[in-house]
Amino acid sequence: MVEKDYEEAVKWYRASADQGLDEGQNALASMYFYGQGVSKDYQKARDLYLLAAEQGNFESQKMLGDIFYQGIGVAQNYEESVKWYRLSAEQGYDLAQVMLSILYGQGRGVKRNFVIAHMLANLAAAQGNENGRRLRDTSERELTFEQIAEAQMLSSEWQPGMTIPTETSTWP
Repeated sequence: MVEKDYEEAVKWYRASADQGLDEGQNALASMYFYGQGVSKDYQKARDLYLLAAEQGNFESQKMLGDIFYQGIGVAQNYEESVKWYRLSAEQGYDLAQVMLSILYGQGRGVKRNFVIAHMLANLAAAQGNENGRRLRDTSERELTFEQIAEAQMLSSEWQPGMTIPTETSTWP
């Protein structure tokens, strides 16, 4: 078994991040976020996640969503969390789809819409995400047959890279 050497990992991730590589920026950000091999520093983590997210790194986009959703080192901001979760979810990342589904279901940072919440939960569930399955099943209790049909149609037609709808025809 190989022993974990976080300080050595930080060295290599930093070299990668310094070259502008999003995967290195994301990995180094996580080291700062969790305090592995370096002192925990949410500001540095957020800055590095932002650099990677702006290059399209879906994991960093999701982490920025988490940071703003929970208010970790920043003021809690649901609108900003929706922005980052949406970018990640549109790349097909199931964890971001679950979080965006929750925000649509709660109406936090976005107009409440159980049809979109169901669609997103269904997309995550289709990838084997258990939280997505539970959210989908729970959201069905709030929907009519017609609304469930619309959510199912939206999720069956959606592909990674497509925009996630912000409105639906069957939700007020």
